Amino acid sequence: MSSKLFGLLFEYVTDTHALVLGLCLTVSFILFAAAFVLTFRGQQIRNYVATCVLMALLVGIMLGVFIGFYNVPLVKTGGAFKPKVFWTVWDNVARDSLKKPSQNEMFTNVLKSIAATTKDKYTEFLTAEENAKTKEYLPGKEIPDKIDYIVTEEGLEITFVHYESPAYKAGLEINDIILFIDDCEWENLSDKIRTPGTHKFRVLKSGTGKEVEMEFEVGATIKIQGVRWWIERGIAYMLITSFEGDVVEEFEKAASEIVKQKPKGLILDLRWNFGGGIPKMLKIANAWMPGKIVQIRKFPNGTEINDYSIKSKVGGKFKNLATVVLIGRYTASASEGFVGGLKYHTAARFVGERTYGKTVAQESTEFPDGSQLRVTKWKWTNPGGFKYEGGIKPDIETAPANAFLKAWEILSQ
Repeated sequence: MSSKLFGLLFEYVTDTHALVLGLCLTVSFILFAAAFVLTFRGQQIRNYVATCVLMALLVGIMLGVFIGFYNVPLVKTGGAFKPKVFWTVWDNVARDSLKKPSQNEMFTNVLKSIAATTKDKYTEFLTAEENAKTKEYLPGKEIPDKIDYIVTEEGLEITFVHYESPAYKAGLEINDIILFIDDCEWENLSDKIRTPGTHKFRVLKSGTGKEVEMEFEVGATIKIQGVRWWIERGIAYMLITSFEGDVVEEFEKAASEIVKQKPKGLILDLRWNFGGGIPKMLKIANAWMPGKIVQIRKFPNGTEINDYSIKSKVGGKFKNLATVVLIGRYTASASEGFVGGLKYHTAARFVGERTYGKTVAQESTEFPDGSQLRVTKWKWTNPGGFKYEGGIKPDIETAPANAFLKAWEILSQ
């Protein structure tokens, strides 16, 4: 009987703490009422005291259950969750294993394994440290500059360089190869590029195949900007690094200034925009497209379909401005939603490489300890329902290093 009852209790587990609290209050009321009735029916005072003690004990047990199951999600387990098996495994491994593991690590691995069973690479549980790292590059953050690279037979091939960094301003770009640093030996390049200070570099440019020399500081503190822009010879250039942080406010300021100067065209650079929040992306896209921008389908049942567009302060400001968008293999997620919307409305031309091809979106749950759960719940298409799972192909394909010059050539005609 007890095992059946225990199984029934675990058929549903819930985070509806109000339900448990309500149960506690209900029992408290019944017990107080019973004590009251007993008292007025002439029972001795000890009966009242005994009833109160029993009530306190029962309420304490229920409150313990309430606290123990606080924040457990509402889900039907169908008997899949077997508490006795789970805790027996946990107890034996934690207590009796020859190589005792960290129980914190055990707990983290359980949560990561649950997320991994979806076989969806975007559904994941992140520890507090992992979650903090994902926020290092948000607009407005101050961070130590770091150049990412892979080691090749020729030298260090650049995989990422911050746009605000001295390296980027000196001309270093993704896919460039560092051949020498201060004329040091090849095998010491990895150590040298991590040594703070100003160094001389010999670089093989990916776009031209030519070797150039440049000098810049390594390890400087830089502030991440969501938007950078300038205007030269009647053509505006705008770089949007992500749709996170204060990017909407930065964009609205930049858009207002650009419109004042009445350029004849705009180059919008999304080549290294990994995405971000869809609502922020929609507010920015509204500058070109007052209409529908992206179609969202909610999963797993697929019953909810919405055409999304959000009006913003700069709605329609770039609607009649000739725009060329630079895209590439790192243009992903929300930035692909942006590109797909512009493409659907024929609001721009596209130059560069095919985009990454991430057409799903996640909802996140942050926990008090700083950890986070990301679950894929949404799938997007363009407003016409067209899917871009293989990435979005540009109108004109060219290497990332040549994309800007090609866009400039188009707008200069």
